[in-house]
Amino acid sequence: MRKGLLSALLFATIFNFSEAGFLDPRYQKTGHEQVGYQKTGHRISARLQAIEVLHEAIDHSDVLPEKTLSLLDKHEQYLEHLNENQQAQWFSTVMIASIKTSNLQSLEESIFALEEFKQNQYVEENKQTIINGIGVWYLRKGLLNQAKRAYQCNLTSPNNEKSQIRSLLNLAVVERNLGNIDTAYRLNKRALMMSNKLELEHSIAIINNNLGILALTKKNYHKAQVYFTNAMNMNDRLMRRSGEILAGINLLHLFVRQNAPLMFERLFSRVKLMLEPFPKDTRHAYLDIIQTVHLYQVGNISYDQANSLISEQHKNIEDVGIKRFLEPLLEQFDLTIPKREIVSVKPISHKHNRILSSCSAMTSSLNS
Repeated sequence: MRKGLLSALLFATIFNFSEAGFLDPRYQKTGHEQVGYQKTGHRISARLQAIEVLHEAIDHSDVLPEKTLSLLDKHEQYLEHLNENQQAQWFSTVMIASIKTSNLQSLEESIFALEEFKQNQYVEENKQTIINGIGVWYLRKGLLNQAKRAYQCNLTSPNNEKSQIRSLLNLAVVERNLGNIDTAYRLNKRALMMSNKLELEHSIAIINNNLGILALTKKNYHKAQVYFTNAMNMNDRLMRRSGEILAGINLLHLFVRQNAPLMFERLFSRVKLMLEPFPKDTRHAYLDIIQTVHLYQVGNISYDQANSLISEQHKNIEDVGIKRFLEPLLEQFDLTIPKREIVSVKPISHKHNRILSSCSAMTSSLNS
């Protein structure tokens, strides 16, 4: 998202979009008011185009979140033609797609854009989703206690089972990063039981990837391979490219840890090909580091060359969790672990702090 995003929002909110009008059929379920008839066709056309862009972005957010971000960034000027609920939905869609693509900058921009809405119906109705986004932002900045608080907040708030599954999975990631592997495992298993009950295949694919990471952390390589392979295959069947790519990189990570260069080389081209069309981001840097360690492992580059490459590639990883996850791999080959930079974080506003503070403390039974 460009730097003008917040300016566009502030400009857009000065318009009054309360006029009566017809409803696009796809919005009738949510009750969001849409386009009103006006004397000039230009304004109606612009509003319809803006709504169409928003719908297309939402349609792509599950399978092709990269396209969602590209589409909304390209048509940012349409924000001024949407009412406040639709604007909030626009930024919420950016937030969700940013999480799926590990785009920390867009995630941060969308969270702070959502703070501009005062007593907004969409924001209130989707409070758990926004809190989840705040938690992901904290997590990827490496602020684990703040992230944990956000996910605990969601779990102690009234919400549906799908929202609970998402919060359980995110809390499990926090616990893993805190070193509480057994707790992370129990949270994933609890989420898996709920996902199986609801037949949520995409959640089951995510959980398989998460369990693979836990198995790899505990050096249970056989289990890790089973989980990562399951995650890749499920995401492939569901056409969820982001999930398939991430599981594929994790599987390559495993093959390097296992000293299995032939298996690495068989899979690498497939993962590289899937990732190539997408903009350079954390996933590219993660894959680059895995490839560099592999090249050092098979003797194609020297120790000094490997360290030099990793030092540069490491700078392009925004997710602190991935940096932490890579450290045992670099230690295994006696490679230099780049220092994690001190995180500078813009504070969450009083509005979002009030949302978080309104949650009761998490009960001790949650992790049992």
